[in-house]
Amino acid sequence: MGLIDSILGKASEVDGKKIRSDFENVLLENETVETAFAVSRQCLLFTDKRMIFMDVQGLIKSENAFTSVPYRSVVTFSANF
Repeated sequence: MGLIDSILGKASEVDGKKIRSDFENVLLENETVETAFAVSRQCLLFTDKRMIFMDVQGLIKSENAFTSVPYRSVVTFSANF
């Protein structure tokens, strides 16, 4: 993820294996990371079971807020190409 992309708010794909350590307390024992995207201090992780959104709060990354959405709860979505 480049500095310019981060400033402009463009998401870039990150290696799911590298980011797994940030999510180790949230991931289930047999959950597999499929792909991950990051924008500045926010990250969206797609696993084989759910989507997990992480928002880093505080100036020194002292607190993380997680939101987990199981795929069975997703009823609609949209995509712009």
